[in-house]
Amino acid sequence: MNTRSPNKETDNSTFSVDYLENPNRLWAFPVLGGAVKLIVVIPISLWIMIVAFAAMALSVINAFFVLFTGKYWELAHTLAVGALRLSAKANCFFLGLSDSYPGFSLDSSAEVRLEIALPKQPNRLLALPLVGGIFRFAVLVPFFIFLFVIGLLVLLVYWLTWIPVLLIGTYPESLFNLMVYVQRLQLKLSAYTFGLSDRYPLFGEGLGPDEWGPGRHDRVYRPLGPETFG
Repeated sequence: MNTRSPNKETDNSTFSVDYLENPNRLWAFPVLGGAVKLIVVIPISLWIMIVAFAAMALSVINAFFVLFTGKYWELAHTLAVGALRLSAKANCFFLGLSDSYPGFSLDSSAEVRLEIALPKQPNRLLALPLVGGIFRFAVLVPFFIFLFVIGLLVLLVYWLTWIPVLLIGTYPESLFNLMVYVQRLQLKLSAYTFGLSDRYPLFGEGLGPDEWGPGRHDRVYRPLGPETFG
């Protein structure tokens, strides 16, 4: 596995989750496992709220930074990506994609890795205060609807995965990949919202074997093309 982190200036954005070979059966115990997870992630959830609020505040300042300089403010980029990493790690833990406690670090973990390249030429028009944000939100409405529908499917899948995990100690790979796909959609949505990407987050990109490698593509950590994060 290639564990080299992408360079902000030259490489594309990447997101990968290692396939969970031996999921913890206790976490999969019906109701109880989910309830315990909800409790133990409370401190992380509070921390995510604080970091996300700070990231959003800096993103407002960054809009003016982009507008007047044509460059993305690196501090705003670092905090926004850190917030997305923390959220991704917490989501993967709660959904059973990772058994590792997400912790409070804004860095990637061994199992869940996210890098988003620093935008080289952010769109100044999309950075217009208020106007740019309204436009981004408006064009994302179809994406919100799609994400809501597939989110319902994932909720159903989540309640079914405990059966194979608890009984045979295996997380079905097809279900695992579906859950990772939804995480990918959410990250693309967030990247577009934060202005980390000016490319509209299309639904199906980032799924094909050409982008992810043959076979168990979610085990492969490789740079994604610009069609995923821009």
